[in-house]
Amino acid sequence: MATWQFALYLLPRSRLLELYGAIPSKVDWDTFDTLEWWRGKKLSEEAEPFLDSFLGRGTHWHKETLMWGDIESDHVDISEDGEVFARIDLRRGGDKFTGVLIDLAVKCNCLMWLPENEKLIEPELDILHGEIRGSGAFHFLSDPVGFLKSIEIRKNLEREDDREY
Repeated sequence: MATWQFALYLLPRSRLLELYGAIPSKVDWDTFDTLEWWRGKKLSEEAEPFLDSFLGRGTHWHKETLMWGDIESDHVDISEDGEVFARIDLRRGGDKFTGVLIDLAVKCNCLMWLPENEKLIEPELDILHGEIRGSGAFHFLSDPVGFLKSIEIRKNLEREDDREY
């Protein structure tokens, strides 16, 4: 993933309710990785025609995964098991594409899971824009030097934590 891309997944609201009884504010990486989010669920039949109306089909490295857009820029992937993944290219502003993702999530009754901070958010433009403005990708584009320095600071702190005393 390019540093200027903001990643998200769509998770079915009904599966979250089955698993948790209510919508949690976060889902950690370990949980995300171990659950079959789309087991017994189907993406809305409207999803593919909807995406076709906004984005050209692309070629994904995995033959069983459908892709719309460009892997180096804005794109949506739908895997054979129904997993929906998207990356927003923040260099391009992304407003039209974020609107498409919001509409897709609403049509498919999904929430958005943000891997960067493990948050689950409602598919609302203001909420998504707020998360984007707080992201590493946004920080990189608005202050590349500061972003790179923050990575170096984190690496130094991790090294200090790993030292044996």
